[in-house]
Amino acid sequence: NPALARQRFESILARDEKNVEAMLALAELSAFEKKEGEYLSWLDRAIQADPRQIKPRAALVQHHLARREMQKALAAAQDAAASNPEDVDAVSLLGSAQLAAGDSTAAIETFSGIARKLPQSPEAQLKLALAQITIYQTGAARATLNKALQLKPDFLPAQEALIRLELGEQKP
Repeated sequence: NPALARQRFESILARDEKNVEAMLALAELSAFEKKEGEYLSWLDRAIQADPRQIKPRAALVQHHLARREMQKALAAAQDAAASNPEDVDAVSLLGSAQLAAGDSTAAIETFSGIARKLPQSPEAQLKLALAQITIYQTGAARATLNKALQLKPDFLPAQEALIRLELGEQKP
């Protein structure tokens, strides 16, 4: 019952006007009802209520990417990273948007910064390697994937990426 759900979330906001989770729920409800303008409005309100929250910013970036609005997605991701420069998720969101927008060089720079900040993170190494692969830096990508596997030998996504890389280079 969308009307009842909307009423419930609006009552939460009446008591706590900065409740980001309620705003995100209302945004999702608007998306379900195919009300794009209302969806974007709720995301904007959630971002304004708590600029440090990544969830509404990530939803906004994903919305723009799904609509193939790469520049808007990139701008939203840049805003997220600028508002939260120490938040790895915000910076990672920027790297992902840069990759999606076709700016692989900037994505590599962004993911390199994350990998330097989190040298023991196999996930950070994987994201960097995937960006390196997009501009055919296969040697660097191989080294980065091997580093991820040194950190976590059973890290399946890195194993899969390395296998795809080797198969792509005819090295089964």
